[in-house]
Amino acid sequence: LVGSQGRLSRPRRAARRSLAARRPSPRNASAAPPGLQDALLLLDPEARSVLGWWALPTVYLHDSVLSGSDLFSVDTDSGRVLRFRVSAGTAAAPMPPSALPLSEGGWAAVEHVRSYESSGAPRAAHANGLTLGLGRLWVMHNNLASRSAVQLVDAASGALGARLPLGGANCHSPLFYRGRLLYLLSASGGLGRLHPNGTSDTLWAAGARYFSKGLAVVDDIAYLAVALRQRAAVERNFAASEVAAFDLLRHVLLWRRPLPFPGLVNSLTAPRVGPGCLWRACATGAAGEAAESLHAPREAEWAAALRAGPTQGGLFGALG
Repeated sequence: LVGSQGRLSRPRRAARRSLAARRPSPRNASAAPPGLQDALLLLDPEARSVLGWWALPTVYLHDSVLSGSDLFSVDTDSGRVLRFRVSAGTAAAPMPPSALPLSEGGWAAVEHVRSYESSGAPRAAHANGLTLGLGRLWVMHNNLASRSAVQLVDAASGALGARLPLGGANCHSPLFYRGRLLYLLSASGGLGRLHPNGTSDTLWAAGARYFSKGLAVVDDIAYLAVALRQRAAVERNFAASEVAAFDLLRHVLLWRRPLPFPGLVNSLTAPRVGPGCLWRACATGAAGEAAESLHAPREAEWAAALRAGPTQGGLFGALG
């Protein structure tokens, strides 16, 4: 499954299903012009083809993460996180209305089941990503030119928790690694880390001429996409990008490799290693089975952050 943002283009596919928002939105996808529709594409990696797509009830789709059968997508325009249920069935099983046929037979379906509010001021927050842990959504509030923060949202009740300030502005791609929160300091082409006590440090940065977006961690190596900064949005389609590999155990840069195609990278993952690689570090081989417990945040360590309210001052206080 791959998200397609409709702000610059519209996927043109023969097969299509629309997903109505369960909760009404003043600017949901059904009211958007035909060329401005966010979508979720269904890809067949073996055939290297698009089987179809679902129109999403979002206006500014940013990043999405998959956990089990739950898909969480961030709508930057509204500041909401939409939760979808992904399911599949055999050719003999009844197809739900939102199902698309699979190339090998059977079907896949996506159903919108819930929305979470992450901000009362979505334009300022500019929510652009999330990770999962301790029964909460950890929503990245980019905050544009202001200092970025992670907003905690209770996955069961939807209640807002603490806001955790990060180490700079314009941050992306939150991801848990060995109980800490890694994220990209995009304004410096860098990689940052948030500790449970509220402090952040910079692990590596390409410099102010660069922009980083897209992060995956496999076998203690962080892979991040880096591009020369662009002055206008349209330049993103032609940016020269590269992937950098950083050793998280030795804290050394291993290599940087240019990509053979132009364009700003939005996301990195390793789906053949594990479906959770978008929001948590993962591992190959036998170590992959222990990756979830090794990298997940520990409640005892993050207790102070979890107790803090959304408007409390102090270490985990709200940003002005």
